[in-house]
Amino acid sequence: MARPYTTTELLNARDTAESIIDLTDDDHSGTVNQDFVDKAITDGDDIIDSHLNGRVSCFPFTEDTPTVVVGISTELAIYFLYLRRFGSIIPEGIMFRYKEAMRQLKDIAKGEIIICPKEASQVSVKTLSPAPVFTAETLKGY
Repeated sequence: MARPYTTTELLNARDTAESIIDLTDDDHSGTVNQDFVDKAITDGDDIIDSHLNGRVSCFPFTEDTPTVVVGISTELAIYFLYLRRFGSIIPEGIMFRYKEAMRQLKDIAKGEIIICPKEASQVSVKTLSPAPVFTAETLKGY
C-alpha cells in the first residue's frame, strides 16, 4: 500500500464510525466529512514520510506498507481528528496512543525497530561470554 498508509475504514475499526462522524461532522449531517479525514491522514503520513525518508532502506514503500506503519498512520490520523475538533484538550488515551506512535516512528528511523524484510534478514547477533572452562586441552587425559 502506497500513500495513504491508512484508510477511513481502518479509522472506523480503530475508533468506531460514530466517533469519526462526531469528529468530522461540523454541519450535523450525520455523515463523515471525508475532507477532514483525508486531511488528518495526509498530515499523519507527512510526519511518517519525514521520519523515514533517507533512513529506512525500503522507503518509499513500493510493495505492501509494513503493518506497524499502517498502525502509526491510523493513530496519527485519529490524533489529528481529535486535535481539529477539541484543540489542545485531547483525551488521555488518544494522547497516549499518539505518543506511542511517535516513539515507534522514531525507533524505526533510528533502526531500533526493523520494518524492511531485507534489513531483518541481515541482522546478526553477537554474544559476549566468558572463555570456556572446559576445552579440548583442559579435558586431555580424562
